[in-house]
Amino acid sequence: MYLFSKESLLSMISVDFMNCIMDSVKLAMISEADITTPIRTTVKRGAKGQSLLLMPCLSDDFWGLKVLTLFPDNPNKGKPFIHGIVALINAEDGEFVAIFNGSLLTSIRTGAVSGLGIRSICDINVKKLGLIGTGVQGYWQLRFACAARRFDEIWIYDNIEDKLSEYKKRLDADFALDMGISVNISKDATSVINKSEVIISATTSKQPLFDGVVKSLYEGKVFVGIGSYTPEMREYPDEFFVNADRVYVDTLHALEETGDLIFPIKNGFLDKEKIMSLSVAFGKETARGTYLYKSVGGASFDLFSAKKIFEIAKKQNMLNNMDF
Repeated sequence: MYLFSKESLLSMISVDFMNCIMDSVKLAMISEADITTPIRTTVKRGAKGQSLLLMPCLSDDFWGLKVLTLFPDNPNKGKPFIHGIVALINAEDGEFVAIFNGSLLTSIRTGAVSGLGIRSICDINVKKLGLIGTGVQGYWQLRFACAARRFDEIWIYDNIEDKLSEYKKRLDADFALDMGISVNISKDATSVINKSEVIISATTSKQPLFDGVVKSLYEGKVFVGIGSYTPEMREYPDEFFVNADRVYVDTLHALEETGDLIFPIKNGFLDKEKIMSLSVAFGKETARGTYLYKSVGGASFDLFSAKKIFEIAKKQNMLNNMDF
């Protein structure tokens, strides 16, 4: 059995690698009818919203099992919000083939799912990228977005303003300077929207991030929402959906899982006919418009990403260093 630690996964990161993982989650979406993916099991315990998530997924060649712990108070202690593992299992004999650092694999595949959305529905000439929510996941959202399109500006905002300067330094050091991308700090979420063509929201907010923003501010832009993963959470106000041309989702489970869709549908601001799978955009040229791509994730993305990473490591003769 092989162990894909945080260090070994980070050593594989490149633009080519990220595009390969985007391709793998695209294949997961296309193959949805051929895989078995039960609704994830969530077990909650504790006064601060601590949760244990179990996410199995079975395909013909490999099975996957993801186990995550979510501790919302961890960032206030300087610890990751998510811990976890992903197991890759041979479907022929049930042997556990590999164990992956689940926190990093989750971040990588979530970044890939969003990057695929940007690659599929954004104009090829977009240059300005915004991020609201500068946590660990936001970092990987930016990495994959910049692998999907050639941005030259990034605008960032977080309600914990003290960490923005260090976050900017990290982005500069890790990839932005090498790619010729200017990283800028915004004073609020509305400012990010004003200065960007593509806006990624990666927060755990239960209140809309830009309530009251006028239509002209977000018209013709692409929004990628990854932060709301429960019915109580939401990042987008009802009024946003009145003028949205289309809402894409990574999985149709999103209609029951995220407050970003539950609230506007319930309140009569969003017609379900506007909501469609991202897969309908594959291989097609999308006219410029106001779009939301809502991602809630799924075990199939973990499985297909793990399979692709295992394949890449095997091809590059890296597995000898991961045996345990």
